[in-house]
Amino acid sequence: MNQFNYVNSISESGVYVFTDLDGTLLGHHDYQYAPVLPAIEQLKQFGIPLILNSSKTFAEISQWLDRLDLQPPFIAENGGVIYFSKEDPQQKYLLGRDYAEIRTILGQIREQYNWRFTGFGDCSVEEVMASTSLDYESAAMAKRRAVSEPISWQDSDANLLKFKQALEHHDLRLLKGGRFYHVMSHHDKASALKWVVERSESARNNPSDPGVQQTAFNVFGRSPYIVALGDGENDRRMLEEADLSLILPAQKGNTLKIDKKSAFEADKPAPEGWAEAVQQHLLIPLNSQLERQ
Repeated sequence: MNQFNYVNSISESGVYVFTDLDGTLLGHHDYQYAPVLPAIEQLKQFGIPLILNSSKTFAEISQWLDRLDLQPPFIAENGGVIYFSKEDPQQKYLLGRDYAEIRTILGQIREQYNWRFTGFGDCSVEEVMASTSLDYESAAMAKRRAVSEPISWQDSDANLLKFKQALEHHDLRLLKGGRFYHVMSHHDKASALKWVVERSESARNNPSDPGVQQTAFNVFGRSPYIVALGDGENDRRMLEEADLSLILPAQKGNTLKIDKKSAFEADKPAPEGWAEAVQQHLLIPLNSQLERQ
């Protein structure tokens, strides 16, 4: 994949931050984000890339890059696609399975078993709006999928288990997100995270590149140092993969639990909780190190 430019994902400090969007960086219902902007600006000052890693689509995340003043790369559809441009969706690396193929398989399963579920591909833009609180334009973008299908399950728990088994027969899987289940291939946010970091570190360590600061090693004892923020079950593997895991409170049900010492739960929901967790667990230690130098 040498045709892609990794400059925007190379960390000058050796620290990488990957974050989910809905319910993590963005308010779960109102999609508010203003409180996170000062922390994002501080990350830039430290040379730390903030990489969006979401179940959202190319079109949706591209808009959020503009609003948050961020650059590619970004990870879409639960790790299924890594994009290197916010203007050209063809500049990508595909880890997932084609959306049309997934829709065909879901149609076959529905016809065979008559289970009750609704995918985004079954819905009008207005119906997606009603289930997500998105405006018309955003809901239309959410329907433009590449490698995954969000579904609402309206059948029994027993049939949900059978549905998962039917998907496995087609080499697909079902992943629970914050709002929907996601039908997808065998990829996740963690596999895409690792792909980005490995390529970025390889480019950073190229002998022709200028030297970089080893802030990560000096402050945290390792480089690269990976931070991940999430709130849903589809964030679990990403949070487990990271060196520092910051978990936002769940809107419904129990907050996600990650069994490791370097996992911390934010005190407040998004977006305030995101900003405060990044300050407390990342920016304050970095600033303290800078003051000692």
